[in-house]
Parts: sequence; structure tokens; C-alpha cells
Amino acid sequence: MHSAGDVSVAGVSVAKPGSAESIGVLIPADEVRRALAGHVGALDLTLESINEGTANVQVNAGLVDPKGMVKAVAVHVAPADTGTIVPYSDGTWPPLRNTKGAELQHDPNTMSASGRMQIAISDSDAAARRVLIQTAHQYQSGQLVYSRPRAYDLPGKPGRIYPTGAPLELILSGARRASFALLGPLVDPESDCNLEKDAKSQTIKIGVPCDKPHTLAPELVTERDKKNPLHNAPMTLTPVEGDFAAIVRVTADLSPGLTLPEDRQGNNISSTFQGAGLLLYQDKNNFVRLERTAAVPVGSIQPVHKVLLEVVKGGKPVESQKFAVPSGGPVYLILLRQSARVTCRASVDLTGPAIAVKSFEFKLPSKVNVGLSVSNISASPFTATFEKFALLNDLTILESR
Repeated sequence: MHSAGDVSVAGVSVAKPGSAESIGVLIPADEVRRALAGHVGALDLTLESINEGTANVQVNAGLVDPKGMVKAVAVHVAPADTGTIVPYSDGTWPPLRNTKGAELQHDPNTMSASGRMQIAISDSDAAARRVLIQTAHQYQSGQLVYSRPRAYDLPGKPGRIYPTGAPLELILSGARRASFALLGPLVDPESDCNLEKDAKSQTIKIGVPCDKPHTLAPELVTERDKKNPLHNAPMTLTPVEGDFAAIVRVTADLSPGLTLPEDRQGNNISSTFQGAGLLLYQDKNNFVRLERTAAVPVGSIQPVHKVLLEVVKGGKPVESQKFAVPSGGPVYLILLRQSARVTCRASVDLTGPAIAVKSFEFKLPSKVNVGLSVSNISASPFTATFEKFALLNDLTILESR
């Protein structure tokens, strides 16, 4: 037998979820001791501005310090091409060479540290904006410990900073909440549609009645003035300036049925139609719509599912294409504006093969609107559901993935 003084800890066992009696993974004692000793946890980095080759970055660091052992926290940064950094034989890491740490304001009550740092950038090239960032924390005993350096890509515009190679879904999830809040009230020319926004699930629903056509199609005109387009589809928009990317997921509940609306405004309509998607909008005469659609041609009984891309310039359609959807399921739509070039993409899976990709020149003012719109030309009420709407103003993140 061993006396109490002879006992040593090999590790801590963790009960598996769902059973208080079963034993799961054994956490090594060294790892437990490191956790209790305290260390810097997740970093939250935001690029606030870039001025004359200097990036100004807001830093928020979470602390894992249950025993209050951490005395101070700092952040070090170096160019990503500094060279290979390898740990010491005991698993600890050396400091980044030729760097001076930016000390953070340490708040042991909130288990956090925050502050700002400046990063010199040689030029605007994406490779020059890749940096290594390392935290350092000092214990009450005076011991200084450096974390493993991690690569980050500084965006070209103010916004969140993500680790190099961060999954696209992680990046988009960070943008969705802010993007959701940006979308404005419903623009409803007929005053008969409705908008529902669920902030918790970040789901947007737009309901359109069935008594008459609701559309942006320039060929459908009013009964009183055959030169005046109906242009009465509901939309929710937000202003944007410069380059951007808009992304949304349109669910599959499109079912236009066989019957056209009774009031057709005197238009000769060849099929029922329902569509929902992204809208790049200057005014009623200049816009791009990218929609997930379903239509039933007159004389047919089966809906045809497509992705519609329509470009209207000067009140006339200059581009109109339809791309087959392999199934009746949800579709991701992406619309990018880079200077005078617009790129539209659709896919079943955000990072999977494209259903449609189209890029074209379309000169618009720097300040325009982007958002969501819904069309319904059928005798069936239609409620379109939009999920995962995100608006990005830095396209380098999206392009790299």
C-alpha cells in the first residue's frame, strides 16, 4: 500500500454524457495543471482601420484562469514569412523574433484582456496582409509563457479578422447577425404583402398574396399604361457602397400550381411563377435579380425548378438566363459586385459545385442597394423563406475559398 504522501495524479477521468457511472476520456495531469495555472483562450480580432500602411486592430482575449494566476497579457505580431517557428523540447513556444508586445488591459473579474495594436503592412497585396499573432501571459510568480503563433489574414477593409484557413461557414456566421439587422422595412408597392424576421433563427419570411401578379419582370405592365412596368414585387433592402458579396439560402417551398391569378392586368402570361432571391437595386430601371424559381407552363402539370438571372438596364432586360436546379431542394445564391463587374453564383451546397455562374459588366453607382425580393404570379399564396443571409464587404475572404 501507498501512504497518502506517495499518491500521484495520473489524470482526471471525465464521465460520458448521459451516464453518471460510465468513464470517458482521461485528461492527462499535465494538461489539467496547465489549465488550472491559467492561460489565454480565444482571440477576437477586429480591423478598425488601415492608414498609410498601418493596420489598427482591436484585440479582445478570453482568459482561462480559474485560480487567478495570470498577472499580465500581451500580444505579439510578425509577418507570416518570418520563418519556421518550432516549439522547445518541453512543448513550450519561443517568442516571435524581433517583436515588441502590445500590452492588453487585464480584467481578472471578467476573465478577459483587451486593447489595441498597430501592424505595419508593406502593400495592399493579400500575401502582405498575412501575419503571425502570438499571445504572451505572465504569472504572478513572474514566469512568462508564450502561446503557439497562429497565422491570420488581415482583411482589405475594416471588419473581423479570421485565422488563415478558417472555414467559410465560420466567417459567414460572424457576419450574419449584423447583416440580418441591416435589412430595412418591406418595400411593398401594393401594400398587401408582409415581412417576418426571426432574430433568433435569423430567418426572414416574405408573404405574397395571389390575387394579381407581383413581379419585377419588365415585360409585365400595368393595365392603365402599357409602357409602365408593374414592378410591384415586395423587397427588403440595405444600402451598400463599393465592392461587396451578398449570400442567402432560399428554401424549397415553391409551389405555383396550375392556375394563373384572376387579375392579370391585361398581360398575356404563359406560366405560373414563383421566385425568391437576391436583388442588386439602383432603381426600377436598373437592377439585377438572382432568384430560386418554380414555374408551371400552361398545358403542363409539373413545376419546372430553375435559377433565374435577370439584368435590367434602362428599363430593358439586357440579360435573362435560367439554369436548371438538380432537385427541388434549397439553393444558395451569391451575388458579388467588384467595381463594374457583377458575378452571380448558385449552388445546392455553399462550397459545392455551382448550378450557375455568370459574370458580366454592369456599371452602377458606388452607392446602391442590395437585399431580398419575392415574386408570385399564381393563384396560390406564396411565403418565401430566406436563411443565412450575409453581407461581406471584403471579397478576398470569399475568393480564397
